[in-house]
Amino acid sequence: MLNTKDSLILYDLLAPHLPENPSEDVIEFVRAIIDSVVESGSTDYVKAIMLMTGTPVEEIVQMDVNDALKIFIEKIIENQILSLVDFWSKVGYDYTR
Repeated sequence: MLNTKDSLILYDLLAPHLPENPSEDVIEFVRAIIDSVVESGSTDYVKAIMLMTGTPVEEIVQMDVNDALKIFIEKIIENQILSLVDFWSKVGYDYTR
């Protein structure tokens, strides 16, 4: 689990990819995030993997795409993405890019 500071950084990375009408189903929620990341061509998922695992960017970019995606999915679920989004929304935090 990430500490508060790192969870805020993760939220900032993922906020542009969060669905407007989030599903209560974590799998659907994660799928929407992944679809947005892929559609945008963003590298935010690489930054998120680095944050959640401590793996250097050089290792992540050399991973098989499916392996990196699997790690991304596992880690955002492990870090309770639905609760994270709910928490930062309830405290009124508005991410800035």
